[in-house]
Amino acid sequence: MDDQAIEAKTAAPQRGMKAITGEEFHLAGALGGLRGVIETGAPGMIFVTVWTITQSLWPTLISAVAAALIAVVLRLIQRQPLTYAFSGVLGITLGVLLAWRSSGGGADDAQAAVRFFLPGILTNVFYVVASLISLATRWPYVGVTVEMLRLGFTERHAGQEEGRNPFKGFTAWRRDPHLMRRYTIATWVWIAGFMLRLAVQVPLFFADEAGALGVARLILGTPLWGLTLWLTWIIVGGAHTKEAEAANDDDTALPAEA
Repeated sequence: MDDQAIEAKTAAPQRGMKAITGEEFHLAGALGGLRGVIETGAPGMIFVTVWTITQSLWPTLISAVAAALIAVVLRLIQRQPLTYAFSGVLGITLGVLLAWRSSGGGADDAQAAVRFFLPGILTNVFYVVASLISLATRWPYVGVTVEMLRLGFTERHAGQEEGRNPFKGFTAWRRDPHLMRRYTIATWVWIAGFMLRLAVQVPLFFADEAGALGVARLILGTPLWGLTLWLTWIIVGGAHTKEAEAANDDDTALPAEA
């Protein structure tokens, strides 16, 4: 991908992890705009609200599922990307299945309701383990993700139009001690976010506090994700500017990564 293509991609606000690769960081754009925030948080907000009012499992689950499905249907009608809406449906569906199985196994509503949050908890456990492994193997998770986005790995037929192999040169960043340092620090920031969620949610899960879990999920969901993206952009966002790359080329004191 040439410099002009990169500039064109970074001119507009990027969403999700792509926001880290931009020259400027736009929080609203990174979170998918107001609509993306609503689609991500509405099922959880409705879960907390209905559970607080009814203390009943099925009205709570049905309301949360309905909110997620409405977001998907509206996206389909308007022929818009389903990224945020579909991710909400997937998480909700897994949670509902676990809650349903728990209720059928003799658990009361409170015990069954907390199972709704188990997929999210396990997802954070997975990311903690995966990120730690990435650091131990010197392939920091944030570095792999950002470099894949920069090289267009997530785009269909990336590099084929120009007859170039998109994988060529992918490992170059690992030979740059400055980039490795930035990506390592950023990965630790991500681990801290995952661990914070677990530190709050796991005790609530074992205490069968469904309402408190819902509130914790809202607070530690989109707001924490936005903060994590912003901190990551601060740490790695300027790593590929011409000034930074020139400074890295001039610095020969640090050995290159193997």
